[in-house]
Amino acid sequence: MQGVYRFKPVREQFLIGYDHGLAHRLQQDEFAVHFDRNRSQRRRSGYNCRIGVGTAKEVQREEETAYITKQFDSNKEKWIIGVNDAEFAKYLQNELLKQSSVEFERATLWDY
Repeated sequence: MQGVYRFKPVREQFLIGYDHGLAHRLQQDEFAVHFDRNRSQRRRSGYNCRIGVGTAKEVQREEETAYITKQFDSNKEKWIIGVNDAEFAKYLQNELLKQSSVEFERATLWDY
């Protein structure tokens, strides 16, 4: 009678391991079924992952081109503003020189 009790823990450990193995195998089978179904659906729909990569690269190129164009336009506007400011500064300088020369001439005329 004592021999029967010696095998009980061994049998329990075996059943636990068997349950774990069975659960793992079922999980692998379920994954395989889902993977195969997804793969077959992609094949039927004609989905090609390389098309997605090409589209992404094209979108990235368009975004880079738009960014470069925007930067170029912004720099061009800044350059135009700088040129206009320089011309206006020259104009103001010439006006101040004319005004100061006129005032100098008036001052010298009053001195005589």
